Amino acid sequence: MINTDREADLRAQTIRPGFVRPDYDGHCITRVPGTAAATLGASVGPRLPEDVFIGVDTNVSNVVVLFVDAYGFEQFQETHSSQPFFDRIARRGRVTPLTSVFPSETPACVPTLHTGLQPIEHGQVGWNLYLPERDLVVESLPFQTKSGDPIDPTEVPLFAGEPIYRQLEKAGIDTHVVEPFDSSDDPKTAGATCHTYSTPADFALSLRRVLEQAPAPTYCYGYTPLVDAAGHAEGTRSELHSAELNCLSATLQHELCNRLQKDVAEETLLLLVADHGHVDSRPNENIDILSDPIVEQHLRRDRDGFPAISGSGRALHLFVENGSVDRVRARLQEQTDALILTPKEALEIELWGTGDPCASFTERLGNLVVIPETATMWHSEEPDELDLVGDHGGLHPREQLVPFGAVTLDRLAGDGSYTQPNFR
Repeated sequence: MINTDREADLRAQTIRPGFVRPDYDGHCITRVPGTAAATLGASVGPRLPEDVFIGVDTNVSNVVVLFVDAYGFEQFQETHSSQPFFDRIARRGRVTPLTSVFPSETPACVPTLHTGLQPIEHGQVGWNLYLPERDLVVESLPFQTKSGDPIDPTEVPLFAGEPIYRQLEKAGIDTHVVEPFDSSDDPKTAGATCHTYSTPADFALSLRRVLEQAPAPTYCYGYTPLVDAAGHAEGTRSELHSAELNCLSATLQHELCNRLQKDVAEETLLLLVADHGHVDSRPNENIDILSDPIVEQHLRRDRDGFPAISGSGRALHLFVENGSVDRVRARLQEQTDALILTPKEALEIELWGTGDPCASFTERLGNLVVIPETATMWHSEEPDELDLVGDHGGLHPREQLVPFGAVTLDRLAGDGSYTQPNFR
């Protein structure tokens, strides 16, 4: 079943109408790692409230955290009935909405899902990251300069905190990460066995093989980015978005519902989660922040001449020249419906979390936080960002609310009965 009562509660928790406050102390993705680990008897961080498991068997030997990038709660509600794998999760398990973090961006959410830390604690505030200590804007998830040169994470720490995998291994739990890129040297996945895949079918097959071959107990994190890419390109109600979901649903159903060994399915808890949803806008509605001469004049630039902005088009962290903050803020408020805050105001409402700020977070905080209501706001020196149809990073309910689905895999097999696959 889908817990729509919880959805209403989360929607009502706003900073201002239309801007959902992340529920860090309750139903938030920051608590997914601790919750998943607790089903295997390990304690690695805070847990979600018990209502997420009503009617779900959590006495299992394995857990899979299935991370579908950008599959927001509203998108799940709109599409699950036409996607058999996801529809079975909704009908035979329990789906509870959670909030994302701020910013609701993958580079901020991924460290959270590997560590259980809030953005204020791990210090990652978006795809773009202005490093004052180097006077340089970098891309955080690939951790490279704007010209594509890699940055050594041992010289410039990307995030603070430790991933949960070494703690799980010490507790006797086998840990695996399945991603479409090699993350074996990524500090966020340190301690886990990493697997790569090339296609949606390969993704589903890799998950099944991990579950069948790894010794119990096993914690498996599996990530897929293709739904997010489709939403950016054509929007969440597009044919491309539907096609990507169809492909993902079909391959997961084939491998995890139809082919997975029955005894493994009975002992495996599937936890479906996303990092954020998407807000759709028309590219002609998106805003070039440099088109205003006052903003352009007072916005700082890095040593390479690039605008000093952290975050992305739905959550901008502006670094402006000293003494110009009030003028830039007033100008933006005249022109947009965005929520515009100083760092002090944002910290007072615990926008990035309720924990203690790490050193890198404090050092890399800008002068103004700009959160558009529905449009994307970026600059014309990266015009592709202004051409996006779907985008995310802010506090709109459509991007802030995400599904947390819980069900044992044996419940997803067939139409209620399980037929042992005969393929060997």
